[in-house]
Amino acid sequence: VSQSRYGVFGSIDDIAENARKLGAFPTPNLPTLLQYVQVDDTDASDATEQLANLKELNTTMIAQLRKAIVVADEGDEPAISNFLQDRLSYHQKLDWKLTALLAYTV
Repeated sequence: VSQSRYGVFGSIDDIAENARKLGAFPTPNLPTLLQYVQVDDTDASDATEQLANLKELNTTMIAQLRKAIVVADEGDEPAISNFLQDRLSYHQKLDWKLTALLAYTV
């Protein structure tokens, strides 16, 4: 996964900054964050299974981003909506890449 500004790891600061714009405080540490995570951390035994798990998680992220965009639009927060739309675009691109990779592993 890319570490560019739009990659998962590169987006951490942008996500925190947008939370602050809304008056929220980003989660301060990993143990606190893990309380909110809804990820099955099953130990996948091979690369194909790991890719399939990642694709499933990414699909969940896409659905959550779509819901968040609706909330931002309803809350008259166009800048937040735009930020979320950029995140959605990144995850949609990641989805087709994962789909293509999985097609070659079968």
